Amino acid sequence: MGMDALEIVMELEERFDVSLDDGDFPQVETVGDLQAMVLAKVQRKLAEREAQPCLTRRLFYEVRDLTREFVDQPTLRLHPRASLVDTIPRRQQIRYCQLLQARLGFKRTPILARPRWVRRTIAGVTLSTLTLTILAAPLAPNWLPWGLLLTAILPPLLLWRTQNWRQLKPTDPTTFAQLIRQEVGTTPTPPPEIDLATWISEEVQEVIALQLRIEPEKVVPSSNLVKDLGMS
Repeated sequence: MGMDALEIVMELEERFDVSLDDGDFPQVETVGDLQAMVLAKVQRKLAEREAQPCLTRRLFYEVRDLTREFVDQPTLRLHPRASLVDTIPRRQQIRYCQLLQARLGFKRTPILARPRWVRRTIAGVTLSTLTLTILAAPLAPNWLPWGLLLTAILPPLLLWRTQNWRQLKPTDPTTFAQLIRQEVGTTPTPPPEIDLATWISEEVQEVIALQLRIEPEKVVPSSNLVKDLGMS
């Protein structure tokens, strides 16, 4: 797959939230072939999404049971709008995210970050060390290489030492409902006045024209992507 094809695939995957595999492309020669392939992927994703309420409900119950076990509160009344940060103790949040991946197969776990004061302290210590090294250089030239080495080593060392201090960010996702919606995912849909096939055809044509830097009028279903449009 050439660079043009790779850029087109990446853009289509981002627009439609689908995965276009290499194995699908030997049969793709024309713009129409690509449109048909994307349409089939989106239709399959939409069909799966029709059962999403059941999937979302089942996943919430699994998360609820895991959370009750994790915090050792078998009767915990966990509402979908309950706050993740308030429910999971700070010192156990890393372990909780690991369990979401290991036990429930979560692919999109919440973001863990060090508290702001920790990040600022690391930056301050590093900057102070560099400043002292530069100021001391005229008085102790032999200290300069050691000071620069210490300045380079300090940030990764401090980040490693504080990795267990990471905690859930008080931003997206903030609730269990948002966490589950993020994991289940969504698929874009066309405006009500446009049917799905027409919308996908227009979107695919636009992506091809933009990525290949050609006039949209040249991108028609019968155009061969390589021979007619010059895709690499």
